Formats: sequence, structure tokens, C-alpha cells
Amino acid sequence: MLTEALAVLVCVPYARHEAGDHTIVVGEVVGVEQARGVPLLYYNRAYRRVGEEVAVRVFAPVNRASSETP
Repeated sequence: MLTEALAVLVCVPYARHEAGDHTIVVGEVVGVEQARGVPLLYYNRAYRRVGEEVAVRVFAPVNRASSETP
């Protein structure tokens, strides 16, 4: 377990799948352990905290007054 994790899923083995030189282990969740804290997120190429305002600019503003004709 990660000692500073805010949540841990407690699982029991459900299935194993061989995939080349790897083994994929599937677990059945039987419990959840939660701790108090502020989660850290990765969004738009930066680490952020929940609640931070993020200005997302999808389109540049358009000045239509100069390009529109009546």
C-alpha cells in the first residue's frame, strides 16, 4: 500500500491473464479505505488541487464588428 494515498481499494484475486511476458491480475474490490486530505490532480500539463480555478481558453476572441458586412 502507498502510505500517503488518500484512498485504497482492498481487493481479492479474481483472475490472472498471461499477456506475452506480462501477467494481468484482475481483482474484485471488497472494501475501500479512505483518508482525509486534499487530492492532487494532473490537468492541462500541470499539477493542481481540487477547487483551483482553471481558465481554459478554447477559442480566441473574435472581433466581428470589423469583418461583418450589412
